[in-house]
Amino acid sequence: MKKIGFIVDSSSGIKNGEYPDVYVLPLAVTLKDKNDKSKITILKDGINCDEVKIAQLIKDDQDICTSQASIGEIVEIIEDIYDKYDRIYAIPIAVKLSQSFNTWKLVAEDYPKVLPICQNDVAIGARWSIEDILEMKKNDQLDDDSIQQYFDKVKDKRCALLTVYDVKQLKKGGRVSNFKSMIINMLGLKLCITLDKNGLCYYGKASNLKKAIDVAFEAYKERIINFDLKNIKRVGFIYSPTHEHEEDVREALEDYLIGKKLQGVEYKLYKGLVPGVICAHTGPYCFAVYVDCE
Repeated sequence: MKKIGFIVDSSSGIKNGEYPDVYVLPLAVTLKDKNDKSKITILKDGINCDEVKIAQLIKDDQDICTSQASIGEIVEIIEDIYDKYDRIYAIPIAVKLSQSFNTWKLVAEDYPKVLPICQNDVAIGARWSIEDILEMKKNDQLDDDSIQQYFDKVKDKRCALLTVYDVKQLKKGGRVSNFKSMIINMLGLKLCITLDKNGLCYYGKASNLKKAIDVAFEAYKERIINFDLKNIKRVGFIYSPTHEHEEDVREALEDYLIGKKLQGVEYKLYKGLVPGVICAHTGPYCFAVYVDCE
């Protein structure tokens, strides 16, 4: 049996050592000094910063942005594990969100055992993919064709809806216009954004968290082929650290999503925090609901 390793990046929310043979490449978080923009500090997601720290930096009105790992950092993680494996699959951040996949393809030209995989997920979606692929490996069903077939299939069966309370970071990153930002803030609305094979798409607005979950299920019906509640096998609920102990988030998850929308449905539930490098774009006030269907 071939020895197979995997490299993901920190947009997955996976930590080093969490899964066997899975290695995490930290993405970069750049912090600019508020008083002197020429002074910058580079933090490594999962190394010297995490979801909680990044959320707090944004709340403190610090100027932060993210970037993909450098070619040198990609080469370093490959070199560290290259001799351990017969095949290494690199699964970087969703191709619609970053140019990381193209960088990986360039680097892999010098490393024949490394195969970069083009995929569409971050956070819990990326975690689900790793768990499925590890199961394929365990059953000796994993090769170059089967892993690509897996990602080709899953892109039509999985969707997430992100709800953002404060669009300031999206506006700063140029993803929301000044006019849209003004209207959303003026009316006290929450912006709803889908993430699927098409990347991030503005889907709608919601006045509260329960309404946002309703909007999510409307999106699933449109974005997932043959969507049906009975076909849901996994549900993911992630929220920014800012909301970890807030009652409205608990009610939206436990009373409304689980207690009402998914009542009578058999599925596996995943909960967690929004990865720090995602929070840097969405801001510290957000949550997302993922579904994964048969």
